[in-house]
Amino acid sequence: MIRLARPNDVDEFLAIAAAIGFEPEELEELSHMLAAYFDGDNNSFWLADCDDGDCPAGVAYCSSERMTLGTWNLLFIAIHPNCQGRGRGRALIHHVEQTATMRGLAYS
Repeated sequence: MIRLARPNDVDEFLAIAAAIGFEPEELEELSHMLAAYFDGDNNSFWLADCDDGDCPAGVAYCSSERMTLGTWNLLFIAIHPNCQGRGRGRALIHHVEQTATMRGLAYS
């Protein structure tokens, strides 16, 4: 199941980033970005790809392109190494495209 991120996903997102090789300073920056999002940053969205237990195994982050309407940039996407090779990344990309389209239409 792919859904919008929730505040209780932060630790799992950081664990996924660490598992794919993020350095401590990168994890700290990621933590700040997530905090800004949950504090009301409407210029971005985070998605969680969850397993059956609703525990994120994947994450995607998109931010709107400044000075445009409805243009989004995919800046981060990761699937935990233990969950790779099962089509989760492809499904997450598809969901990113759908979400960005819906948010782009909201600006029209």
